[in-house]
Amino acid sequence: MAEARKGCPDDTFVQNVLFPRLEARLQTRHGKGTEAVQTLSIAQQYENGTYFETHIVRGDAYLAARSPDDAAAEFRKYLDRRANAPFTSDYAVAQLGLARALAAQHDTANARAAYQDLFAMWKDADPDAPILNDAKAGYAKLQ
Repeated sequence: MAEARKGCPDDTFVQNVLFPRLEARLQTRHGKGTEAVQTLSIAQQYENGTYFETHIVRGDAYLAARSPDDAAAEFRKYLDRRANAPFTSDYAVAQLGLARALAAQHDTANARAAYQDLFAMWKDADPDAPILNDAKAGYAKLQ
């Protein structure tokens, strides 16, 4: 990734949004949620425009850092902007993140509602999709 960054030093999107997102995803997968949140700090100045998907990445990082309140806030920021990109599948991903954050907060009633909203969004999805099965498993734990 460092080599790729050198190839486009003047590209603001690549340097300040794309690569920080990628790096944060890697950090999150390695259990370094706090570091991932810090990595994304450079992207914050671009989140109110076109690049608001960073809220999802940050929400996942906060979940990994065991900060479900902050995670829920990030997922809600993304979900509140549905009109900005109405046809993206990222809303379902953010809805799943919100459900997981609420479950981590032990807010069972709202977590159930968030999962139900997700299932309504994905009512026509492939029933064997791994992410949908993960969501169903998360929802079952709330019962």
